[in-house]
Amino acid sequence: MVPEAATPYWTTTLDTTEVLSVIEQARASKVPESVRVGQLQMSCIGLQAGEERGALVLARAVSDATASEARSELEVAAAWFRPAVEAHLRSSSAESIEHAPRVSALLRVLTAAVTTGTEPALLRLYANALAIWHDVELRAYAEDAEGNFRLEVAPPGAPRSDAPAILTGSKVSVGSQLTRLSGHDLETLGFHNANDAWAARIGHPSEGMVWLLLMSGGLDSAGGRRLELYTDVLRQTLQQVAARSLLGVERAIWRRLIAAGDRFDAAAEAALSEARAVVEATGGALSISLGHDRRFLQIGDLGLLPDSGPSRWDQLTTSILLDDGPAGVLTVQGPGGRFFTSRDRAVIDIVGQLLGSWASGVSQRSQAGADRRGVSRSFEDVLEETAAQAADRGMLVSVVVIQLKGPTSPAGTLHQLAAQLRVHLRAGESVGVLGPSEIGILLYDATAEVARLVVGRLRRMVAHSMTGDPLANAAIGVVQSAMGPVPTLRLVPGAREEAQTAWRSMALEATSHEATR
Repeated sequence: MVPEAATPYWTTTLDTTEVLSVIEQARASKVPESVRVGQLQMSCIGLQAGEERGALVLARAVSDATASEARSELEVAAAWFRPAVEAHLRSSSAESIEHAPRVSALLRVLTAAVTTGTEPALLRLYANALAIWHDVELRAYAEDAEGNFRLEVAPPGAPRSDAPAILTGSKVSVGSQLTRLSGHDLETLGFHNANDAWAARIGHPSEGMVWLLLMSGGLDSAGGRRLELYTDVLRQTLQQVAARSLLGVERAIWRRLIAAGDRFDAAAEAALSEARAVVEATGGALSISLGHDRRFLQIGDLGLLPDSGPSRWDQLTTSILLDDGPAGVLTVQGPGGRFFTSRDRAVIDIVGQLLGSWASGVSQRSQAGADRRGVSRSFEDVLEETAAQAADRGMLVSVVVIQLKGPTSPAGTLHQLAAQLRVHLRAGESVGVLGPSEIGILLYDATAEVARLVVGRLRRMVAHSMTGDPLANAAIGVVQSAMGPVPTLRLVPGAREEAQTAWRSMALEATSHEATR
């Protein structure tokens, strides 16, 4: 998609080595890749249709003043276009024309519910669309922590005898592709009165809940190809909900661990409380041994600890690992009258991992002797740890270091400024004091250029809410995370070095200005 005026230039631009390299990166990446060639800003994002991989390329004519904003807008647009384009590519041209209106409508409805809905809520919207458009009945089974499937979504008023409440996981051979089940397959699963159905498994435990979808009724009216397209759209939106949910859990736990500082008992209480709340458990307990002095703590419903075994539908257990080996166990039980899902199991594992990372840092600082600078480094470690985990999960983050003018700034002023900045950030984004005259910020889903735009907005807002303009003469350093495996390079030192380079440039400009006066 390019502006008409740029079309001749566009056709030659695609052949340049720089553009071809960015397109190749986008094909292998989960996030948009961008490049500017002359007065053309381009953003690419990977596409997949079956076994084939490609890229969607968007472009806009820009100037030096509009290039940064245009890049951000193109990257957002590419991410939104991708699901619909992939659904289109998976169908033949004739089918695309026929199915496009309803596929597009389904995408709009489900996407609108992503920011506020849960996975079961999206499935109910999906079931309503199938019933209204094609008289197709949907039954959705959620995988529990033991690998069995339990009925969560069914047609309103349907008799319970029409479908089993639980499907044994070992008997479910359905894969991710929508497949027509034979009468024998249905009989094996326990559907004794069904003659025809389509089924597919969607989701992955590491990303969210795993669902088994079974569709029956007006299948001939809908057609297998149309149902495949609908299922692809559902799969895309469920992935977005799952990623948002798990990232929200990580953010909430990190906030509470940061708030606890190095207070051993407060952090343990926070982790257990958050774990119980997220999975709606009625009980929970935590046992942990920490540090070279082997401080020992047990909290919660201690009677659960002797019985904590492998995870099952009514109990979840995870180990807490420190750098030097196992250090404890976290367990929750009683899923509020329901059952624990594969997503719940992933959440508890995340809680255990984050608590273990935090505890390792406390242990190291305890051995070295915690001082004021050590506390400052702990926030730097938290930023690095969070950035690394987000990058490993395919999320884009940027670390910002703000250095204020002068060798030192009053601690009270720094903390007041950090508090003011936090008000204007999104929920879960971190900000805190790194050291004398230095504040650190972690921004999610932000390239380095977008992060600089955010800092500019923060400057204007803080100038209106605090006496004077504390960021007027600040130096800013920004480093964007790498994607994929956990990066080996630390981001904060890179952002700090960039801020110091900015200081040197500002000093050089001031000297030049004085010399010309």
